[in-house]
Amino acid sequence: MDWQGYPWRPPQKRMLVRRGRSFFDPVNRLGLLVSSVLLLAFGLRLYLLADQSIWWDEGISVWAARKGLVAISLWTAGDNHPPIYYWVLYFWLKLAGESEFAARFPSVASGVLTVALLYGLGKKMGGPGVGLLAAFLAATARFSMWWSQETRMYALAAMFCTASLYFFWAIKDGGSRRQWAGYLIASYLALGTHYLSGLVLLVWATGVGRPVCSLAGTGPGSVEDLEG
Repeated sequence: MDWQGYPWRPPQKRMLVRRGRSFFDPVNRLGLLVSSVLLLAFGLRLYLLADQSIWWDEGISVWAARKGLVAISLWTAGDNHPPIYYWVLYFWLKLAGESEFAARFPSVASGVLTVALLYGLGKKMGGPGVGLLAAFLAATARFSMWWSQETRMYALAAMFCTASLYFFWAIKDGGSRRQWAGYLIASYLALGTHYLSGLVLLVWATGVGRPVCSLAGTGPGSVEDLEG
């Protein structure tokens, strides 16, 4: 039909061509594997989380978190541990309660986030295969699972240390302002969670970790490494 002369004409139909990728191509397969490792880490840390009652050190954490922010700061000034974990636990217990499951869940979340950060760090250092292996080893490591099921600061400190190393790797050849800010913030939070985090940061800041950087710098970095 000739629509010439009419004030309007019906819109033409456009053929929508959907360009889909196979679910099992390298990119999607990598995402599936990473997601599976993270779910594995979460499941292992969630398993029997509330099976054991709160023990002495965990009880101290809950007791300290009940004090309030100012009282926590004053108490930790004379304690072996800095206040950041107790501050986090203070807000969390206000929200979720003080059951065994609730009190330990922040450590579960910290442990899973550490696994994710290790994947990112390993990918930057040696490619997606290295990152996936690092994440899997962390997800199934006995000590990591142990500390991720306790109402203590160790899992949170490990997460901040890993984040600090992640940003350190990004800024080792310069880095942007955001990356430098991420490194400084993560390092501060690590030190504010556990003083021994300083040893981890010192290894890299003083150049002891440079041989690792040199070796990792030659690693592969493409998704195609997962093919086959």
